[in-house]
Amino acid sequence: MQNPLLKFFAFCSIAAVIVLFCVVFGGYTSFYRSQNRIEDSKSALVESCRERLLLLPELSIVMEKVSPDLPPDMNHSLEKAKVILGNVLQQKHPLDQEMTKEFERSQTGLTMQIKEIFARLKDVSEPEGMKEIEALKQKFFKAQDNLYIAGDQYNYEVSYFNGRVNSFPVSLIAKLFGFHEIRYYPFSDQAFLPARKAFEP
Repeated sequence: MQNPLLKFFAFCSIAAVIVLFCVVFGGYTSFYRSQNRIEDSKSALVESCRERLLLLPELSIVMEKVSPDLPPDMNHSLEKAKVILGNVLQQKHPLDQEMTKEFERSQTGLTMQIKEIFARLKDVSEPEGMKEIEALKQKFFKAQDNLYIAGDQYNYEVSYFNGRVNSFPVSLIAKLFGFHEIRYYPFSDQAFLPARKAFEP
């Protein structure tokens, strides 16, 4: 009678150890993957900004063609945005408050300039010029929507990570492996708008 009982308890003990290991290891890998998603979303955000920056010289050329008397002065904004993007990429953690605000200001400023140029280009009457402008506008709309998605994803990934770090019982696993709440500053709702809201009146 004792022998089967001992076997049963031994089996239960082994099963409990396996389950505990799976829970703990699963929790660790989940936090690790979450951290990687934060970094990936930050990279996607930077790439989306770079994608939009690469379109600006083309926009300046088109603007000079159709409105040579009022060429857009975007060089300063463009260079500043490039420097900030480089700084963002060098940071190994989510952006601090100062960097977040600076990044936000540079991108919001560029959005306003692009919107202003699109407003001025609406008066172009030549069919050929309108065709070129519309094709370029669609490129900007796609880049802007990618930027909106990337910014939203970055905010989500960090808030999701922090929510799990502070939620019992997974918070115990977080403490066990040294995962702590990330002190980060989400982008404002107006920082990276979808294209229709960003560029149209």
